[in-house]
Amino acid sequence: AMAAPGPDTGADLAREYDLPEADEAWRQAAATFARDVLAPTVQEADRDGHMAPTIIPGLGGAGLIGAALPAGDGGGGASMLAACLVGEEIGAVDGSARGFLAVQGGLVLAPLVKYGTDDQKSAWAGPLMRGEAVGACALTEPEAGCDLGAMRTTIREDGDDVVIDGEKV
Repeated sequence: AMAAPGPDTGADLAREYDLPEADEAWRQAAATFARDVLAPTVQEADRDGHMAPTIIPGLGGAGLIGAALPAGDGGGGASMLAACLVGEEIGAVDGSARGFLAVQGGLVLAPLVKYGTDDQKSAWAGPLMRGEAVGACALTEPEAGCDLGAMRTTIREDGDDVVIDGEKV
């Protein structure tokens, strides 16, 4: 069985590194979620090839999806250190859940709250942060994999439309 992070380990970590109180609170929230919610599901999820349906809304309900996003945009306003601690605690129990946090929070939500229109933010930021919607990043191409330099897909404006020429997998 996989060992889940425990309160004693975390308390030692906080003392050893003199973590700011707010960062330690984020770490504790992630460790608690990892231990109590994620750990009981991870073996079955690995065997079945899918995450338990409670995990994504659970991460959202715990505030972990949008932890590092600005509070003014509905995020948790966590420091970069706290965001790293959240990722470490979740990833210590399930790398897939850690990967989900990186994509949903970093590749989907971060650009949305920074560059999205008010209508886009209004429609999507809340559901994505709460884990009610799942975002994705169209990166991989048939001939390039995820080698950015070899990608050939382009985007162009055509009147009021945006046209994507190429293929993503």
